[in-house]
Amino acid sequence: MSFLSLVAGWRGALIWAALAALLSGSAVFLVADAVGQRRLAEERFAFAQYRESAERAAREALVAARLQEQSWAMRLHQLQTQFDQETRDAEAENRKLRADIDTGARRLRIQGMCPAGAGEPANPAAAASGHAAAIELAPDARQAVLDLREALMRDQRALRACQAYAREISDVNL
Repeated sequence: MSFLSLVAGWRGALIWAALAALLSGSAVFLVADAVGQRRLAEERFAFAQYRESAERAAREALVAARLQEQSWAMRLHQLQTQFDQETRDAEAENRKLRADIDTGARRLRIQGMCPAGAGEPANPAAAASGHAAAIELAPDARQAVLDLREALMRDQRALRACQAYAREISDVNL
């Protein structure tokens, strides 16, 4: 049998049909593969763009957060510096006040009244000085009063500093 006799007749038609099916299947596979490759390339490109935009947004958010953190740190440093200066000034004032009281340049007096007849001295001339006289404190009592004054002023400054910081934070978050 020759090739031509195989190609002719019903066997030939069958061979040609099989060959055509094989070639068309290959062509469909090649076309489908090309379409799939193109779609895959498009998906990869879209994903790369999405990832790049997400990374850019994350970097921008990080930069914004760092700037906000630096701003808060700077403001907190300013408040701390202001509080420290107020504390140094008040402590200097208290040291001067203590020194003035110790040297006698100033006197710490408390206005007081004694109830009539209570603790009357044996000397009636001393009792004639009246009930609304100024009372001078003993040195240890003076120091206690000055310590209380200093502690009160320190606490008031600390409270004002905390309130200023809270106002700063609440103004930022509004």
